[in-house]
Amino acid sequence: MEYNASGEFEEEARNLLEDGSPEEALRAFEAGLIRFPGDSGLELGRGMALLDLGRPAEARETFRAIIRKHPEFGDALQGLAESCLALGEKKEAIAAVRRACGPQEED
Repeated sequence: MEYNASGEFEEEARNLLEDGSPEEALRAFEAGLIRFPGDSGLELGRGMALLDLGRPAEARETFRAIIRKHPEFGDALQGLAESCLALGEKKEAIAAVRRACGPQEED
């Protein structure tokens, strides 16, 4: 299927992730990133898929890259915290959680 917008890639890949197919989801997120480089939603999904695949070091770097561009992106901060916890990096995880729970998050 040919997608014309990054959101279409993201929706399909998230469905795959929710259906328990992280490898397929990762391929879909990465295909989207080839077509729409730098898309934060696709990058976030890639990090989530990497976490589900048990690849926290790669996920951590993905989330760090998103946060460099968008310092207050709560979902990326949460992903960073999860990946850091998986790697035993509690100090960085706690810092990410504190930032994710800052005033920008109202929900």
